[in-house]
Amino acid sequence: MVNRDFEPGFRGSLHYKDLRIAVAMEQEYEVALAVTALVHEMFERMELSGRGDLDHTGLVTVIEDMSQIRVKRFE
Repeated sequence: MVNRDFEPGFRGSLHYKDLRIAVAMEQEYEVALAVTALVHEMFERMELSGRGDLDHTGLVTVIEDMSQIRVKRFE
């Protein structure tokens, strides 16, 4: 993440698809999956911002957007 290497190993859009299924099951079975819902929202933001083709580590860009900062290497 800190090297900004988001070359896909597993695309964010595929995580988002899988998380949509999990959230649907959460609603169908009326269970609380708070962390799943949060991660789903983050991948949704990644997808809607046009970064769904990035690796899942591209989530750092969503956090940067939300925080209005850019993560950099700590040295």
